[in-house]
Amino acid sequence: MKKRMTLLLLIAVILCIGLPIFAAGGAETQVEQKKIVFMFPYDANSPMTLWYQENVELYEAAHPDVSIDIISSSTGDEYLTQVTTKMASGDAIDILQGWTLARMEPFAEAGRLMDLTQAFEEDPEFRAFLQDDPLEATTFNGGVYGIPMELAVEAIFYNKAIFREAGIEVPTTYAQFLDAIVAVREAGYIPIALGNSEPWIGTIPYMMLVERIGGLDAYQKTVMEGTGKWTETPFVEGARELQRWMEFGAFEPNVNGIPAVEGIARFINGEAAMFFMGSWSMPTFYEELGDDLGVFNLPTIEGGKGSADHWLIIPNQALSIGANSSHPDVAVDFLKFMLSPERQTELAKSGLIVTTKVDLPADEVNPIQAEIIDMLGRATGAMYPWDVPMGNALGAELNNATVNFYDGADPVQVLENFQRISDMER
Repeated sequence: MKKRMTLLLLIAVILCIGLPIFAAGGAETQVEQKKIVFMFPYDANSPMTLWYQENVELYEAAHPDVSIDIISSSTGDEYLTQVTTKMASGDAIDILQGWTLARMEPFAEAGRLMDLTQAFEEDPEFRAFLQDDPLEATTFNGGVYGIPMELAVEAIFYNKAIFREAGIEVPTTYAQFLDAIVAVREAGYIPIALGNSEPWIGTIPYMMLVERIGGLDAYQKTVMEGTGKWTETPFVEGARELQRWMEFGAFEPNVNGIPAVEGIARFINGEAAMFFMGSWSMPTFYEELGDDLGVFNLPTIEGGKGSADHWLIIPNQALSIGANSSHPDVAVDFLKFMLSPERQTELAKSGLIVTTKVDLPADEVNPIQAEIIDMLGRATGAMYPWDVPMGNALGAELNNATVNFYDGADPVQVLENFQRISDMER
């Protein structure tokens, strides 16, 4: 009986000692979680998507008290609509990838985004790592509402192997470019891949043509200032020239019905010789085509006012913090983590042209990335892709208008209608 009582007392002592230990252990495991929401476009194999996902994993591993919920289920126009809807409804998004210029400005003016000025003031080293010029595209009324992740260049990517088989060189004149379309077609390939189910893609060659015909002045007056008319000669003739490409067999029939992903697949699978696209796709193209990937800009049109040294370029994929963030301190810290020298170096290694002051060794730079940077160094002018500075609504209307060119519609009628829409919107 005495032994039993001793055993019971020992168990009681152990339990009494253990209870605080177990209780303390429970308290340690029940760390208060700070949950933030991160929203970005989803493109399964894109370097930016993979980089975002890796950032989340690394940050959560280093901060066990933070949980990052990812909203990433769409891309392109669908993602733009999703962001616009969530912003308008006031949904809690702690950090998101948006765009710049007029696509960001309404959110900033409506108080949906946080002004990052204070974060810069509190961490001058962080601010010093960012290049100044890209931030101009996210600055409104003295406040900075986002940080662009890349300098996006829209150019013509081409397959060197197909060019060799077709017996052509990179065109340096516009006549040679038209000849290349014919030669590629005769060699049995699609000259220019285009899946225009997302019509902003089909707007890229149109913008280049208009600039080559009317120069940057036409773009400045009509797109940026709104003082020019869409019915003026460069815009009409640009559309007619685009339709001339179609007569040459530049695209597949019914390009407006081809999904965007299929257009990309045509190019990376070696079915098409050329693809008009932004530099954000360059790492994927290089991974698929390797040394057969090349890049050039649309040549100067004889008698036109534009130039092959004028580029479509924009600070792009800007990260912002929602004004109604539930944990703004965490959101800012996560933003700074993604913009740290270490994480930015990894992003630059993927082949994207980053907007921070990263300096990669020559042997770590994607050769096409280096070629584009070299060509930009010789640029004599540039314009933004039009739909971005024009804003969400009018920019979408522009892209939808260009769809009609591919359907063979009369450019004058299309542009007269778009001018009426532009007058109402502006």
